[in-house]
Amino acid sequence: MKRAVSITALLLVCSSGPGLAETCGAPADWLALAPEGGTTFKAALSVGSETPKVGAPFDVELKVCSPDNRTADRLAVDATMPAHKHGMNYQPQLTKAAEGHYKATGFLFHMPGIWQITVSVYSNGKPNHLSVDIDVP
Repeated sequence: MKRAVSITALLLVCSSGPGLAETCGAPADWLALAPEGGTTFKAALSVGSETPKVGAPFDVELKVCSPDNRTADRLAVDATMPAHKHGMNYQPQLTKAAEGHYKATGFLFHMPGIWQITVSVYSNGKPNHLSVDIDVP
């Protein structure tokens, strides 16, 4: 069961198990994304130091890695509101900053509630999905 997190000035890691900072080099205050299915990819993200606000654009920093050293052929990132069955009105633009480190610009939550950020990591033609829920007041 996934849990929603309210982001405060410091973000909280919202998963259990081995620390992502050790695996992906992400700071301890980044959000860990939960894997969907049997993926071995791991990911952590940061939305900055403040909770995203309704109607205010924000960027996401993302770290992605795989303990078995698989590489990503490509990544995609998006956000949806599962309870409302809709996504954002904008498509974020993803750029690679360094190996395993990405930046997504152009996120904008147009209403309050639980938003799910999903990262899709494609490797050998197979999608691997990871996600985290964020409660936007």
